[in-house]
Amino acid sequence: MGTAIISGKPIEILGDQTWRYKVPKKSLLSSCDALKLSVYFCNDKKWKLAKPTGDISHMYEVDGRTYVIFIIEPLGSNDGVTPEFMADVALEYAVGDAGVENVPQHFSRYQDILGRSVLSLGIRQIYLE
Repeated sequence: MGTAIISGKPIEILGDQTWRYKVPKKSLLSSCDALKLSVYFCNDKKWKLAKPTGDISHMYEVDGRTYVIFIIEPLGSNDGVTPEFMADVALEYAVGDAGVENVPQHFSRYQDILGRSVLSLGIRQIYLE
């Protein structure tokens, strides 16, 4: 799907809703968008930059129906933030923005990525008529 750089480390965003660290062949920072708080997004697909709304830090339009959004805040485990809390925030944001009561969750699972347990969350696309 694409690549991003988080805290200076490149990752690959995969089509199965997972990610992995990427070994860069060249300095990725030079061709990536510097977003906020040491987060970079490598827009390899050349998605159109869209105007963010609400708490969204940056937003890219994929195809008129699909968007990639970043909500970047300086929070962490020292602030009491857990993966489950962040998953709830993502779901609440999706529900509120879509104007529906709930969002079908495609999956929520912990995965081991390079020795770290991370929570991956996927929601189904919502179509409003």
